[in-house]
Amino acid sequence: MELTGEPDGPPMVFGLPMVDLGAAEHGYSAIMKALYHRAVAGAGARLDVSMLRSAVSWLVSPVLLSASLGERIARKGNTHQFFAPVAVFQTRDGYVYVAVGSDQQWAALTTLAAFAGLGRPEYAANAGRIAATSGLHRELGERFARLTTAEAQALLREAGVPVSPVNTLADVVADPLVESLLLVHDLHPLDTSARVRRAVEEVLPQLGSHAGNVEYLGLDEAGVLRLRLEQSGCSADTVRDLIEKAVAGAAPEAAGVAIEMAQPPAEPTLLQITRRPVGIQGTR
Repeated sequence: MELTGEPDGPPMVFGLPMVDLGAAEHGYSAIMKALYHRAVAGAGARLDVSMLRSAVSWLVSPVLLSASLGERIARKGNTHQFFAPVAVFQTRDGYVYVAVGSDQQWAALTTLAAFAGLGRPEYAANAGRIAATSGLHRELGERFARLTTAEAQALLREAGVPVSPVNTLADVVADPLVESLLLVHDLHPLDTSARVRRAVEEVLPQLGSHAGNVEYLGLDEAGVLRLRLEQSGCSADTVRDLIEKAVAGAAPEAAGVAIEMAQPPAEPTLLQITRRPVGIQGTR
């Protein structure tokens, strides 16, 4: 988080759970090496997978610069430590990520009519552009704001300058290079209410013979499924956990489950004894 965010802003959470994903990849790698070792040497192996060590290993470059060279590594927003301009710029209808990695690429960009006036001596070398990053980004931002994302892409790609749109997740999923790799699960043809009812009916036997009846109160405006369940031999927490797990698997589109535990009706009074008022005599 210390590396993520704007220089003058607070630390920010990275967009993916890299500690979990990284540890899983390191675990997979260790398993593959252990299986190979068993096949070659006929011996087993002990595997130790540490989320901490995995996380630190992904910080190889910042750790090297900090521990070995004594540099203070901190947040840089969308900029790059060694090249400029490398940043995200807003267009008329979205955003583009531009990564100029050499003076030749910069020179090619400045020959474009849309970026006229940027071919100045102070920007010719990478070191000068890094020193003037703030002003350079402001000038570039003014020019990109006049272009659409498609126009900016076409211009920079023709000039040989690395550029990419900032895609939404929907864009990524629809990309032909990605779409064919996805495993798509079609939801059950039954509607939400029917799938929920079936899931609850399947889980009720786990509550014992006194599970009672379930009354479906429907989905509220927030998408929360509301049920009323007669008091059973299980605790309310057990009932709630079982039903919530069943519903989460059967109808993930439901925002949650609210269970109302109906209280059993009071037993009728079979015998009532009252004190006889003073002064009233009984009969023999």
